[in-house]
Amino acid sequence: MQKVHVKISGQVQGVGYRYWVKQQFKEL
Repeated sequence: MQKVHVKISGQVQGVGYRYWVKQQFKEL
């Protein structure tokens, strides 16, 4: 169960990071 949770949270983090980077470029 924990392995699955880590995998899912990892995917979410990746997407969140991409979104965050996009927002940063928008601010610039």
